[in-house]
Amino acid sequence: MKRFISASLVIITFLVGIFTIHHFFPSMLNGFSSPLGFFDRSVDSVYLENTLIYHEDHPAFARRPLTSIFVRGIHDISGLEYGYSFIVVQFLFLFGGALALYYLSLHLLQDHKKALLSLVLFFVSF
Repeated sequence: MKRFISASLVIITFLVGIFTIHHFFPSMLNGFSSPLGFFDRSVDSVYLENTLIYHEDHPAFARRPLTSIFVRGIHDISGLEYGYSFIVVQFLFLFGGALALYYLSLHLLQDHKKALLSLVLFFVSF
């Protein structure tokens, strides 16, 4: 249980860092707004909704509909705007993927610290 908690804390720390970076600097979350209004950033749901429609229509993305299905599902169930639904889905996917990586690393390496290091390397790689 302690291992799960420490792995979860590492994952959540990096997820908060990723969100902070994407929120305050030009990114897809804020519609690539200019850095002039550094603290005036907000999630651009209109831009993300248009991106979602593009991903559903474009053949290269339509073949991989998992994110689109979950974003629409969260939006329909909870009433969240598309931007916030996108954030929830992406961070849940990242959390699940990182947790799977941790358990795989723990199984293969048989060392808790090395498994945590694999999480750190995973998150600093993008």
